[in-house]
Amino acid sequence: MSRTELSQQIRVIFGDTDAIGVVYYANYFRYFEVGRAELMRHLGKSYVDFQALGYDLPVLKSYCEHKSFARYDEILTVVTDVELLSKARVRYNYRLTNNDGKLVARGYTEHCTIDKQGKVVAIPQAFLDLINQK
Repeated sequence: MSRTELSQQIRVIFGDTDAIGVVYYANYFRYFEVGRAELMRHLGKSYVDFQALGYDLPVLKSYCEHKSFARYDEILTVVTDVELLSKARVRYNYRLTNNDGKLVARGYTEHCTIDKQGKVVAIPQAFLDLINQK
């Protein structure tokens, strides 16, 4: 596993499930967010630190392919990695597996960097330095 990839465990709570007892489809994006936030911390800066520099990373695209079901109280593992797409865009890739290592879902989110006025700007060097460390 490279420095820009992180494995994080998440326990499914009852509130994450739907009427048929499986994780509600939209909650997979919440699990992806946990992976993204923990990867940032692993790299040395939290999202709050990034905002303190005057930047935000709004989501431009999100995608999730559901491969199997997850249920209440299961431990899921989200593996997250990051890749640069352009001077202002970054993509986080996610793989979510269950206790048995079976693929539950995979997907990605694409983000752009904006300043406090909402203008798209280049990814700050401090962020690039973090994700380019191996």
